[in-house]
Amino acid sequence: MGSTLAFFSSYTLSVTFVSNCIQWLDLPHLVISILKKFLAKVGNKPYVDTFVFDIGYYQAFIATIGLMCLMLSVVMPIIGIFATLFFYLRFNIEKYNFLFVYNQDFDSHGEGIRSVISYQIFVIIAY
Repeated sequence: MGSTLAFFSSYTLSVTFVSNCIQWLDLPHLVISILKKFLAKVGNKPYVDTFVFDIGYYQAFIATIGLMCLMLSVVMPIIGIFATLFFYLRFNIEKYNFLFVYNQDFDSHGEGIRSVISYQIFVIIAY
């Protein structure tokens, strides 16, 4: 059990700082857009930014991190502190991405909240 908790605490730290910082700096989008701009300049074509924010992946990723943090914070309370920091950083990063960085090609007009609420209720019940 000790090695599992040590692994998860290091995983939580890396997810909190490394993953969030990569998204904060928008490195995947930056690298792809620089490459596409260069290829467009070589081919004398106009550059169009088509990179979209993959909300489905990040919702599943955050739900998984939240559930693991809830389950293991009972045994190792320090994980709760890093989980709080993770969700604070993640909220600000995604808010910035939705408002300023990525095109909003689709909007659910609030329809997606029904599924999110049911998943959150499942997480609370599972805890």
